[in-house]
Order: sequence, then C-alpha cells, then structure tokens
Amino acid sequence: MRQGTQLTVTGYVRVSQVGMRRAPRFISPEVQREAIERWVRTHRARLTDVLVELDESGARGDRPKLGQALELIETGASQGLIVYRVARFSRSLADGVAIIKRVTANGGEFYSADDGFDTSTRSGRLMLHVLLSLAESDIEIVRDGFEVAHLKATARGAYQGAYTPLGYRLTRAAKLRPDPRTASIVTELFQRRARGESVASLCRWLEQQHVLTPKGNPGWKDGTLRYQFTRRVYLGEISWNGHVHEGAHPPLTDPDTWHDAQQPRQRSIDWSPRPSLLSGLVRCASCSMVMSPIRSTSRHPEIVNHYRCRAISAGGACPAPASITTQYLEPYVEIAILEVLRRRRRAPQAALEAAQHTLDRAERDLAKYRDSPRVLHVLGEMDFAAGLQIRADRARDARAHLAAVRARSRLHALPPTEHIEAHWADMPIRARHEIIRAVLDCVFVKPGRLDVEERVIVCPHGTAPTRLPRAGDNHSRARPYTPPKSLPTATAQRSAYLWSRTRIERELRQFLRGRNRWPSRDEFHAAGYRRLQTNVVLGDGEHYWALRTHTPIDNHDAVAPWTERRIRETLVLYLADKHSWPTFAQFSRDGMQSLRYALIETGGVRAWQNLFPHPAERRNDRRESGWDEGQIRTELTSLLAGRARFPTRREFADANQERLYSALIRHGGVSQWAREFELPTARPRDEPPSGRRP
Repeated sequence: MRQGTQLTVTGYVRVSQVGMRRAPRFISPEVQREAIERWVRTHRARLTDVLVELDESGARGDRPKLGQALELIETGASQGLIVYRVARFSRSLADGVAIIKRVTANGGEFYSADDGFDTSTRSGRLMLHVLLSLAESDIEIVRDGFEVAHLKATARGAYQGAYTPLGYRLTRAAKLRPDPRTASIVTELFQRRARGESVASLCRWLEQQHVLTPKGNPGWKDGTLRYQFTRRVYLGEISWNGHVHEGAHPPLTDPDTWHDAQQPRQRSIDWSPRPSLLSGLVRCASCSMVMSPIRSTSRHPEIVNHYRCRAISAGGACPAPASITTQYLEPYVEIAILEVLRRRRRAPQAALEAAQHTLDRAERDLAKYRDSPRVLHVLGEMDFAAGLQIRADRARDARAHLAAVRARSRLHALPPTEHIEAHWADMPIRARHEIIRAVLDCVFVKPGRLDVEERVIVCPHGTAPTRLPRAGDNHSRARPYTPPKSLPTATAQRSAYLWSRTRIERELRQFLRGRNRWPSRDEFHAAGYRRLQTNVVLGDGEHYWALRTHTPIDNHDAVAPWTERRIRETLVLYLADKHSWPTFAQFSRDGMQSLRYALIETGGVRAWQNLFPHPAERRNDRRESGWDEGQIRTELTSLLAGRARFPTRREFADANQERLYSALIRHGGVSQWAREFELPTARPRDEPPSGRRP
C-alpha cells in the first residue's frame, strides 16, 4: 500500500456468461462493484472507474476491458488494479502472473477486495499464486464435467442445439421426432436441391409454404438455407466435439440425396455472367486447394485465360503455387475425358454391391456397439466414446465410398463417346461442364515449366482423395497431392491420354498431303482433325511437327508453353541443316520467332548455343578485333560478287555475316570499303556514319 499520498485505482468486474439472466436475478456485477467500492472507502483510495466485462472467459488473457485498465496504469492515470476476487480477475495461472507483472513493471499494484492479501509481501505473492492455481483448476473441472455431460447426452441420443432443426420437434427427453407438418417439406427440400434447384428459389418456396426458420423468422436468407443443407442431423445423426451418434432419431432424407444436395454448393456455372469450363474442378498439387479462374483484363474481360492458386487460404499457405493457361489445360482435359469415356465398360454392378455390403456391415457394427450396455459398463464412458467414434468414422468412410462408386456409375448414363465428340465444339459451356463433372472428380496441376502430361493429373470419379480441403474451412489443412500408382499418369515409356508420336505423324502426314504451308487451327477443325490438332499442340508443339514434316510455318505464339524438352527436340530438327547458329532475323523468317523468345526465357541464347555447338560457329566465334584487312577483303570479295551496290547492315545479317560487318566498321567504315570496291551505298538511318564505331 502506498504511504503519504492518496491511492488511485481502477476497478475491474467480469462475468463469464450472462445467458438469459436478467435483473433482479442477475446480481453478480453489482455484488462485485459494491465489494470494490467498500475496499476503496476502507483504504481511503480514489476510484477512477469500474470497467465491466460481460460474457468473457477468465481463461483468456486478451480481454478488451482488462486491456483498457492496463493502459490506464501504463499512462499513469491509475496506480493499481482492484478486483472482487482473484477468480474474477483470471482463471489462468500463466496469464494472471503475466498481467500482474505488467502492472508492477509500470509502477502499479494489484489488489483483491475479498481475498485480503498484500502482494508486497512474500506470503501475499504466494497466496496470489495459490488462488490463481485454484481458479485454473476450477475451470478445468467445469470443462471436464461439461464435456462428460455432453458425451452422455450424445450417447443417449439427446439433441443439445440451441434451436430445434427444421422438420423436427423436441420431446421432453430432448429427443428429436419428425414434425407432422414440416417433415415432408424438408424431405422435398433436399430432393429439389439435389436436382440442382437454386437456393434462392427454394427460399421463396419455403416462404410461400409459410415455413418459419429454426429461429422463428418468416423470411429465409440464402445463407440460412445453405447451412440447413450441410447439417447431418437430417440423416438421423447428432454429434458433440467429434463424437457422433448415428440413428439417434428418424432421418428426413437418405444419404444419397443428402450428398447430392451438397454438390451444388459450388458455384453453378449458370449463375456466373462470365463462366469457366473447369470451375471448381482445378486444384493445385502443392496444397490441394481449388484454383481460381482468372479473367483477361484486356479487350476480352469475359474470357478466362488461366487458373491460379491463391497461395494463402484458411487451410494454410501453399509452398509452391501453380498457375496454368486455359489454352494449355482445357484441351488436355477434354482429351482425357473423351479417352475415359472410350475406356468405360459395363456398369460396375459388382463394385456397387460390395460397397453397399461394406456400408451395411459398418452400420450394423456401429449399432451393435452403441446399443450394448455391457460394453459401456466394461469400458467406461471415455473409452466407450472413443470406440464409438472409431466405428462412426468407419461408417462415414463406407458411405463416402458408396457415393463415389455411384458417381462412377453415372458415366454409363452418358451418350456414346462418338456422339459427345462430334457435338463437343457446339455444346454450350454449361453442357460441357456437366459432362466433365460426371466423368472427373478433379484435376491437379503441378507448378513449373513442364509438359502438360507431367503437370496435369486427371482424377476420374473415385480416384481423388477424400476430404479434400475447401476454401474457408478452418478444419481442413492444405496438403500436397501425391497420385496413387493405380492412376493413369504419363511416364517416359507411355503417355496417359495423348497420342503416340507414331500415330500423330501418320495422321499428320496424311492431312498435310498437298499443302505447302502449316494449316491454321480453324483449318484443322474444318477438316475434322480437331483431335489431331490438339495432340500436335500439347504433345511436341506445332513448330516441332512443322520441322519434322518439312512444312513452312508462319510466325505465331505457341499455344502450349515452351518446355525445355520441347525446345531441345525442336532445336535438334531446326539446326540439322544449319551451318551456324541462326540469327534473330533467320528465326523470324523460318517462323520460329516464338522459339527464339523461349530460348531467352530459359537460360538465354548463349546457354543453348553451348548445348548445340556448330563447327562453323566455333570457327567464327572470335572477337572482331581478330580480323585483319586482308581477311575482310577476302570475305567481301566473295559476298559482293554480282552485286550492283554495297549491302546494308540488314543484308549482312541475312547472309549471316554480322561479324564481317562489325569488322569492316572497325577498319575504316562502310564508305571506305564501298569506295574500294567501287560500289554505291544505300545507308539506312540506323547505320553509323563512315569511320565511326558503333
């Protein structure tokens, strides 16, 4: 206690949970305030303020009102903190000690009105630690009792939610029973949602039926109804903190309809004014999160031009975010789904029966274990609850497996593959999107500059991992994807979905017969060679096959990105008839401008020159300072034979004589050598004047 001056303190009042308590029953804040004011009068102190904290747990150390009290002490406006009891101050020993140290470090003191100890003495500090430990022990006892009570209630099938679910009524024993009026409405609600009806239209339908929300409101919002579709209580389950009691009450929908009602939660392609073909299906292989379709910001903002991983989500940060263009991804996925459809056989009736048998057995084991009083008596409550959770997980996994097998069987309801392929280009995006969803679970994309079959992993129905992370779900963690051995993936010996080189070359030579230039994409499609064009582009690239078939190609950007393998194999063909490394102009003349840019982006031209050296290139690879006038005169005599004027710099480059041109600039200039050979010059603007070095 301070001597000689009046003590100024700040009071702090805390109530853990107000709930439904109201005056006159709710008296805890007044009792605490009166005890604090009584202590202040007894010690002739001055009370600056009493800060009241409602609905805040003492186990938390970051309470807003407590923070205000500490700021008053730190600024010197108060000299201490006074509480009713230590238990009202904190129920955590570590947090309580840390807060008191913060108070004393700023010259303040901590006081308890009812506990009666002095923190300036050793015994007072010991008493404070003891009381904080007891307060922490009390809350742990309360939590344990609360957990056990809820586990017992869950085991006997009692519903513990704040509001009765739509379609049920609550009995005196806290059991859910179907409501005679609204139960059939809920059943129809799930059926309509499973068929793809929008949430907004279902909200209007419920309002027309005069159905109130679980909170008793007449109006339905989209978010309220979406939450109802995710609740497993309509499957007859209740759960608490991970412990599930299946069959606790009569279900209002079956598992298949419930699962189908979850599928439309992903944004429907019809609802977007700017749709994307693979919306919700593309995932990053580094974190397994869904990749976002990114639209062009140029002249066509309605077109999705690539998919990109967002890198950060509720499930954690992505270690290596992936990004891929639609021109590279979507044609490959189209080829993959057509190939999956060609490989389909008869419907997997045996697999359906086996999955149904596994589910029936898991549900029988769960019911037998759950309803056995002897097992509960032998194991005890906690071990019994753990065993119940294991069996509930088995039943849930079996139900998910059955749903996956049923999804795979939907392949056999689609039209013949030839019909789909013939009409694919004319189908609206919505129709193509639905076919892809019926064939695939998802598509994983790896990061990096790789070939399409190395980057993209297509997962047909039933092959994707279960419980993939979702955006906004704090309980799902981002994790890398590793494809199983049974999944079709590309290797060095075989392709996953693309054609072999032999087949591409056979069909390509047949298509190119009689053509004197490389055909455009539209020409491929008009002639009925759409699949050939896609395999050419995604396999080795148009430039590679143009060189292999000796067909001239115009300059245009490559549809699929240049990978190092594609660059290497294309250079082998391109440089086969070259005596030295081509210039930029020569790349452009040969229709290989995009290849030249790809060389720059993947290590630089000099690095690729070292991998593909030519004898002539090595012979001429010396500095211009090594040229003498005699050598320049000899080379010029050969170059100028039959010319009526001295060549320009561009003409030197076209003749692959850039080094000769640089040498003659250094040895007198263009005008001097033109006079020597008695030829006129036609110097462009970009040429340096005679005698001047560039």
